[in-house]
Amino acid sequence: MMNIQDYKSYQRGIIFAGAPHCEKKLTEEECSLLLKHYNGWFIRNLYDFDCKEKTSFWFVINDRPLTISDLPTKTRNQVRRALNTLDIKKVSSETMLDKNNGGYDVYFQSFSRYKDVTSKPVTKEIWSQWIKSRSDVEYWAAYNIETGKMIAYVDVLIQNGIAKYTAMKGIPAFLNKNYPFYGLLFIMQEYYVEKQRLRFVTDGARSVTEHSNIQSFLDKFRFRRAYCRIQIKYVWWVKILISFLYPVRNIIPIKKIKYLLRFEAMQRGQY
Repeated sequence: MMNIQDYKSYQRGIIFAGAPHCEKKLTEEECSLLLKHYNGWFIRNLYDFDCKEKTSFWFVINDRPLTISDLPTKTRNQVRRALNTLDIKKVSSETMLDKNNGGYDVYFQSFSRYKDVTSKPVTKEIWSQWIKSRSDVEYWAAYNIETGKMIAYVDVLIQNGIAKYTAMKGIPAFLNKNYPFYGLLFIMQEYYVEKQRLRFVTDGARSVTEHSNIQSFLDKFRFRRAYCRIQIKYVWWVKILISFLYPVRNIIPIKKIKYLLRFEAMQRGQY
């Protein structure tokens, strides 16, 4: 039976807030109830997680132990570079909030490398409130050994026996010098899959914004696609708008509408 509290509002849409393998297919009545409760424009329902069929939607997951010998030669060298030049460790929320060497500067500077986003970095006050309010999130950070400066971090949401990498932020100037994400991914994979024996780790679902290359980057670390099925349900006026705009979806300039049309294309298996 559906629980309304298992869902949340996100950018005018409604999405499942739990672990991906726990989401079930919603009925028409359940979708209508959620749309009314959250006053949303649409609901994205993902179900039949890790199905055998190759569908148009997927999560990127890793459920296998990883050793450095499993990596491609170039990736192996980049991981070693990170481990030799960085101090990579799990940190507390208090450390993330440190005024002199916390995570906000990393968060703010990371936006300069995104090529196509509709959102901008929030203020330090709002970001700090996020950190303080999230008791189910763990943090990993990479520090430059020479300077002691935090140059990258990852937020990890723990729920229902899985670890979800909900944010990966890094200062662009260090990404191709110290390779912090290479080191972070390698260390976290070892920790969560081998030591903690979680079911899997995931970076989330297929992106409609495609503002970063993170999911293709994860292929180097033996992540795989866990396919699922997708259904999108709209409030009546959005449904009419989507029907009208879909034939010309490739020339729509408004980003949020363009992204919603991409979801519709995924639902139809055309993207």
